[in-house]
Amino acid sequence: RASQTLKSPPPAPYLKWGGYILFHLLFFPFLTLYTLMRAARRGFRRRMWRRLVGGDRPPADHPRLIFLARGLGEVRTAARVAADLRNHRGISSAILTGADDAMVVDTAGIYLGRFPFNNPISALVFLLRWRPATIVAFEFQEGHHLKMLARMLGVRQLIVNVPITDAELDRLLKRSGSLWRWLPVDLYHCASEAVRDRLQSLGVAEGRILVAPPWGLVPLRGDGISREELQIPADAFVLLAGSTYPPEEEALLTVF
Repeated sequence: RASQTLKSPPPAPYLKWGGYILFHLLFFPFLTLYTLMRAARRGFRRRMWRRLVGGDRPPADHPRLIFLARGLGEVRTAARVAADLRNHRGISSAILTGADDAMVVDTAGIYLGRFPFNNPISALVFLLRWRPATIVAFEFQEGHHLKMLARMLGVRQLIVNVPITDAELDRLLKRSGSLWRWLPVDLYHCASEAVRDRLQSLGVAEGRILVAPPWGLVPLRGDGISREELQIPADAFVLLAGSTYPPEEEALLTVF
């Protein structure tokens, strides 16, 4: 709903992207050979080749809503959101990731595949094959070739749960020539005004930033939980393992 309130598409820095894409096209054969050689040494040449040629193919129902999830935690969050949309809104979607370990996540019947590499040819093949209407990326600002090509094809793009620290902001500002990569996205969602201010420092217009609670995450109590509630003695050592799921908690308890 928030993306539908945008009155005009974001600016598209085609000139700067054109120089960047020219570099990739010139070196594409070398980069392809180098990537496949590394994949062969590591024993997963087949998976690397699949991502090189545009990622996995869409399922039979061909959903037009695509979630991009970089790692294991992001896939779990995307799966929760996708299941809610399917169960309560009747909206079908697919989840694509670049992490091999995330492929074992139980997504409750939501399609889970691999997204393409960050080069113009792989990204274009992916977009032409899937024809998405909307792409939602979880905490995922990379993939600028995909973002620019999606912008050219009129695909709506949202990045949710954006995490940017002060240290990362300083690093990005030192590379000011690459800040154009943040412009093609329709809407950035973040959980705090501090992150909103950092996004604006990167050139993102205020009207393209939505400050709201984290999407797809279980809300936490603002005041925390006391030792007394958990019946933990005051002098007991406490080990915190964040973002765990069964049966991971049982394994952690066994280890520690």
